[in-house]
Amino acid sequence: MKFKFLGTGAAEGFPAMYCGCAYCEAARKSGGKDWRTRSQAMIDEDFLIDYPSDSFIHAMQYRLRMDSVKYIFVTHSHLDHFAPEDATMRGLAFAHNIREPLVTVYGNEAVKKVYDRAHEIMIGKIKDGYTYRLLKAYEPVQAGEYTVIPLPVRHDPNENCYIFVIRKGGRTILYGNDTGMLYEEVFEYLKEQKIYFDMVSLDCTMVENPVSDEGSHMGVDGVVRVKARLLENKNADGRTKFFANHFSHNGNPTQERLEKLLLPHGIMPAYDGLEVEL
Repeated sequence: MKFKFLGTGAAEGFPAMYCGCAYCEAARKSGGKDWRTRSQAMIDEDFLIDYPSDSFIHAMQYRLRMDSVKYIFVTHSHLDHFAPEDATMRGLAFAHNIREPLVTVYGNEAVKKVYDRAHEIMIGKIKDGYTYRLLKAYEPVQAGEYTVIPLPVRHDPNENCYIFVIRKGGRTILYGNDTGMLYEEVFEYLKEQKIYFDMVSLDCTMVENPVSDEGSHMGVDGVVRVKARLLENKNADGRTKFFANHFSHNGNPTQERLEKLLLPHGIMPAYDGLEVEL
């Protein structure tokens, strides 16, 4: 299984488009790994996690064949995680020789509302190329070779936000943003089910800025504590690859600074374009 971080920024990206803070001004000059588009990930060539407005630039930058995607799993309805307007052009006369005839979008009720608006404006037979499946917490779904378990998280109290356990070919990933500190029931579920993770990606939006365990995001401290709990519960061990992801410009998320903060804890700060072989 090949996992690729297409984008690793929070909603505003880094440097933020409208921002003149010292962090963003410095990132404009440094470029490279310090530039972070909105968070999205791809597994192999057929599985996307989230569909932000940066999906087009991700396809261009990494030479992706988006017409090979069969499954799109959406964490929640916020703009930086689901902006499906580009999906309305997946077919004639905007696109020819499409490889996969059908894409299934998976998400919550709020995501379904956004999906329905986009689906309504699709022209011709483009509509026939999409279907939607509603997710429910702790209920596994089978998407081809993938088994996905949605887990509930605290993020937006107005909708059922999810993180995902993703299995394929004997490997298992936990993709965990956007979220505050994981619910106790989620830790207990993972422990009771004896789910072992080969890779874990966790929300680190706040970096070193203070945040409550009841908040909608985590920072370095929260990521370190979640890792410790997963190790304690035997959901992970020394072979598990841990990553931090989804960084806000307010935390000054330059790659060098993040590595100094996270690598001593055995956690790699993800960057746009990072590939992981499992």
